Amino acid sequence: MNPYRYRVSLRITHPSADLDYLDAALAMKAPWRWRAGDPRETPEGVPLKGYHQYSYWCVALTGNDAMDTDLESLESFLATQLDRLGAYADVLADLTGSNGKASLFIGLFIDGDSSVSISPAVAAKAAANGIALDFDIYPPDEQNEILL
Repeated sequence: MNPYRYRVSLRITHPSADLDYLDAALAMKAPWRWRAGDPRETPEGVPLKGYHQYSYWCVALTGNDAMDTDLESLESFLATQLDRLGAYADVLADLTGSNGKASLFIGLFIDGDSSVSISPAVAAKAAANGIALDFDIYPPDEQNEILL
């Protein structure tokens, strides 16, 4: 298997709730957020047409750079993060119980033939906390090299 790089973010959405409370409730400060009904704008604050259809809260768990599987496997990273998020099971249960969604957004930057396997134990940790595992797979190209 060829090594690959990955980024993981905790993304939370809700059809109507203000999610700002999650900074304190999850002990993480989300740099990306908006509320349902707020006017849309670019990350630089330039107004766009329309309004947000749902509330959004997102924090990068891997930091600003992609992680390399030569340094830590995706499986190990996910297990560690899910163990940490397990301490907030009540917060996540309240959120998902009110039509919210919590997910680990996993971006995979693959340079060649690779495979990814998530063990039943790690998948069970995610399921137990109501956390979906969402994957985006990025094949090699010049644009992806700019993102990394």
